[in-house]
Amino acid sequence: IPMTSAIITIGVLLSSFSSLPYIREIIRGTVRPRIASWAVWTALSGVMTVAAFADGQVPSALLSLVSFLGCAVIVSLGWRQGSRELSKLDIVCLVGAAVGFVALFVLRDPTAAVLVSVGVDAVAFIPTLVHGWENPEEESLACFSCATAGAVCALTSALLSNAALSGL
Repeated sequence: IPMTSAIITIGVLLSSFSSLPYIREIIRGTVRPRIASWAVWTALSGVMTVAAFADGQVPSALLSLVSFLGCAVIVSLGWRQGSRELSKLDIVCLVGAAVGFVALFVLRDPTAAVLVSVGVDAVAFIPTLVHGWENPEEESLACFSCATAGAVCALTSALLSNAALSGL
């Protein structure tokens, strides 16, 4: 378990630091977050934090808590400088995310919750992916690289500790 603790600590630190370049770049005006994506990620990570703590999946809960806090700050700061306009794609993705959130509360099944959460997360990423493709200078490679590395550490920790599916 010490190895698992070290890995989750590294993952949480990487995830914590992943927001810092994005926040700094929002303040400098060099990135323009897609508020639709970040708002969904804030809500999703908040729900996942509560669910993971309730299920005793502390490594997952810590990672999602860090994600929630970072996303919330990015939404708050990005509201002024971010891309607030809602394209048709944003609306479709927000509707898809809303359907996913309803499914989370209706299904009340940890396995289904994990699958739906992954789906909601992927749908929420589409506007940011398109934005990054069309305007790469308005997104942060450092942010997404650190977040990905942190998530890989958290997943590794969950797998090594034989976490329940809800911990993944």
